[in-house]
Amino acid sequence: MALVHCWECEHLRSDASVACPHCGAPQRRPGGLSFLASRLPQAGTPAAMAAEEQEEAQRAGRRGRSVVLWVFYLGCIGVAALVVNQFVR
Repeated sequence: MALVHCWECEHLRSDASVACPHCGAPQRRPGGLSFLASRLPQAGTPAAMAAEEQEEAQRAGRRGRSVVLWVFYLGCIGVAALVVNQFVR
């Protein structure tokens, strides 16, 4: 017998136990991967399309932030170059 983590509460339990003694979750997830697949939005449905639009908006937001950061970094480098140039003269 080995100790494994419960898939529901992450507490240790025996691999021979039928259910977790802490939360009562069954040893295996109900239905395996088919259970998880039934919970995912199907392609072409409004839920899937909304999820894709949300992901695209998040990607666009990250792109915008990265451009702002690059402009900031380049500005800092420019200011540092001006300061160093003043001390070199």
